[in-house]
Amino acid sequence: MEKLVVAKFGGSASGIDGEFVSDIVDRIKQLKQDSKVIAVFSAPLTMHDGKRKSLTDLALYIGRKAEEGTTPDITPIKQSYQKILSSVSNQYKSECQSIVDEFLAKATQAFTDAQESKSFANETRSRALAFSGEILMSYVMSYILKSAGLKSGVASYDFWPIITDNNIESTNFVASESAARLGPLEDLVRANEVVSIGGFIGKTVDGIETTYERGGSDRTAADLGILFHKKYDTRIDFEKDSAVVSADPRIVSEELEDITQLSYNEARIAGMFGMKILDPIAIKEILENGVDMPIIITNMKNPNKTTTILRLQNLF
Repeated sequence: MEKLVVAKFGGSASGIDGEFVSDIVDRIKQLKQDSKVIAVFSAPLTMHDGKRKSLTDLALYIGRKAEEGTTPDITPIKQSYQKILSSVSNQYKSECQSIVDEFLAKATQAFTDAQESKSFANETRSRALAFSGEILMSYVMSYILKSAGLKSGVASYDFWPIITDNNIESTNFVASESAARLGPLEDLVRANEVVSIGGFIGKTVDGIETTYERGGSDRTAADLGILFHKKYDTRIDFEKDSAVVSADPRIVSEELEDITQLSYNEARIAGMFGMKILDPIAIKEILENGVDMPIIITNMKNPNKTTTILRLQNLF
């Protein structure tokens, strides 16, 4: 069976205004040597008011201000993407710029709707976040990957594979409906070395935009693994600043031990108690769908350092 890796890259992986996107390209080149790759992207980071923020947080701030009656100003979001566009080659820059302009126009309309209705909620909120963040970033990254010589495709929101229930702002994956709509993404995976897709975002069967809770890009990666595990020899790879260690490195700096293996249950419990391994709901969804596939936590700066999470309950 052909191999497939679903690789999730969070906002910190791309860095402030895309400063580390070349590292993502290098990592995907490594991954695609023995596998097809689906790359799941979170919204990028930027600096705003002297603080590091994800574009999701910035969009939420703009939306709340619009709800209060302030005319929406997405200049900081535009500026971030203009910096990221510097990684797109001249061959694709004009085409990519058009996509950026198109998506940010949709986001601006959502913010304007929030101002007029005095409500930044439900599908208005979801549209604003989708078209200013994860989905747009997946398109831009596809052009960056093409610029690096990779055969790259991008999942269109018109044929979105992640179908959810009608809980708009904290939605739930519906595997059966998603499987029924998987064809266009399957075709992209067959035709390309890597396919980019935005995390965090879903769509109801009626086409209404939805979002997972914060950290939901982890769930998108898990959902894609669920959908593809019978079609490919599938693994999920979370690209992070480090693999799993024995304590939170932000609190403990000495005598940390590398953790090379965990069970699904151990990782889920650790996540529930605050360890930033992955969203515990992602593991819950994998288990609920009866899937058994390895989850790898990879130190993107040193890919030899990994933690493998397996379904087995007794690893040691």
